[in-house]
Amino acid sequence: MHCTPRKSIPQFIGLALAMIGLIGTISCCARPNWKQSVGQENATMEGIWEKCEAQAKGEMQCKKYDPVDAMPEDLRTSRPLTIASIVLSILGILLTIVGADFNHSCVGKKNTSVKKKICVGSGIIVILAGVLLIAPIHKSARAVESDSATSGMKMESGSSIVLGYLSSVMLIVAGALIILGAALRGKK
Repeated sequence: MHCTPRKSIPQFIGLALAMIGLIGTISCCARPNWKQSVGQENATMEGIWEKCEAQAKGEMQCKKYDPVDAMPEDLRTSRPLTIASIVLSILGILLTIVGADFNHSCVGKKNTSVKKKICVGSGIIVILAGVLLIAPIHKSARAVESDSATSGMKMESGSSIVLGYLSSVMLIVAGALIILGAALRGKK
């Protein structure tokens, strides 16, 4: 059973989207702007690792949360889920490379059923990575809305929230394309 290059296009596009989604997830995890204050003299930004405050000279001073209990609950639960999303994305990408139609070195040309199973599994892992990212992103976005209403301090979602939503959608679509590519493998 020979796979034409046209049938491997969904896998290739899925792999590229998964890599872009991984880069976005890492960036979302590292940046301190999940939440930010709006229209105040001392602007603040909160992320899952640190909290930053604008100083009088226009410089930002960032401090790591110490202890971890001092950080907001939604950000505290976002840490492990975001890290799990990164780990699963990397695993899914590596498995996709092993099982993809355009890679003939690892499993070989003759083991198409094994490669198909690897691709289906990797697609599911990439979709799961997207779901694990969208859950804390959505929870933090909802927390910003409720915090603004109850505290009186005007807060809004930072660019990491938008980046997280985009990255999670890319991961979910990437996983679906990887699975689609595996499904097309068996068709003539």
